[in-house]
Amino acid sequence: MIILNLLNRIFGHRGSLSRDEISSYQKKKNTHDIEEKSLSDDFDSDAIDGWTDSGIPIEEMSSLDEMFQSKYNSSVWSSSTILFFTLFFIVSGVILTFTYTSNQHDETQLVEVKENRQPNTIIPIDAIEHSTSEEDKVINSLETISKEKEVQPSSLKRIASTSDSDKSDTIQNTPIDQVTVTISPEVQSNIPVEENRNTLVYHFVDEFYLHDFKLIDYRKFRDAPIKKRKLVPAGTPADQEYYESEDQEDFVWKDIDISYVDYLDETMSYFEKSNYKKALKRCNVILTTYEDDINAHFYGGLCYYNLGQYEKAITHFEKSYNLEFGNFRQEAIWFKAKALIEMTELEKAKQLLQQIASENKFYAKEASSLLQKLK
Repeated sequence: MIILNLLNRIFGHRGSLSRDEISSYQKKKNTHDIEEKSLSDDFDSDAIDGWTDSGIPIEEMSSLDEMFQSKYNSSVWSSSTILFFTLFFIVSGVILTFTYTSNQHDETQLVEVKENRQPNTIIPIDAIEHSTSEEDKVINSLETISKEKEVQPSSLKRIASTSDSDKSDTIQNTPIDQVTVTISPEVQSNIPVEENRNTLVYHFVDEFYLHDFKLIDYRKFRDAPIKKRKLVPAGTPADQEYYESEDQEDFVWKDIDISYVDYLDETMSYFEKSNYKKALKRCNVILTTYEDDINAHFYGGLCYYNLGQYEKAITHFEKSYNLEFGNFRQEAIWFKAKALIEMTELEKAKQLLQQIASENKFYAKEASSLLQKLK
């Protein structure tokens, strides 16, 4: 019955996505357009994720249509036809419910986490995240900026990563870009600073990659799990076709503990698919547990940028590096400059671009080119 509910959510009364679109999505055709269309409705977005994970081919629904059409030889859905289908699914539901109950210990529908995730961790197949905060509602109302201005996720894969021979980034501390950072006393005593106090040394720490995106390696330090409320199946009653509230019997809200790396992995998967709203909401969840998380600040900033929220993007970019963790400093300053340009803060943007060009690192050529255009 869980699968029937899933099918009804995608193809039932909401009707935002067609079966042809779902079929194309399963065959990896027009995936970006279909995913972008699904973003207009959180329900469609969650449903398409669950449908993809279930692995049920679209042809199973098509064969069911052909069976009923050949019997009634009509393309018009009369009230009697709808009643017949309703009774059919109710009777089928009774049978499936008894079958499910008798085998529930052997057929619990759970997916084991991917390789490299913590052992014995399980995630419900069609778990739906609960988001009711005011910030989430604001995020849901945002629209992605134009393709010409959007920072494409593919352009960020394995760029400006730190080599073993370049474990620090030394820059002059000029008034152009004064950075305020908070460092613990034990770390502060180990930070090399020139005697004239005009030079800051930004240190790099170990990195790792998820979905080919560079990330700070917090795996040795992130012990507390990420807590998230999710709607999970709890046995579907025979007389229930749809769920519309958390009070219904077939689904229950549960607080689930997910390891930091597992949660980050799924977050980066959404970012890779240009699903910036979901990725951003998940970055915000990470920050409720780890408020100084560099990964969540940087990629959350990029999500805000692609959703046209440039001031919020800049706030996160400024928090995505410090003297102790300088890995994302070059990227953060570059995207901060681009956000300032979108806000028509051209003088501030030029100062940052001049700084990037003078340091002669990864974005130096692009910064010089952009400076010429702004003159």
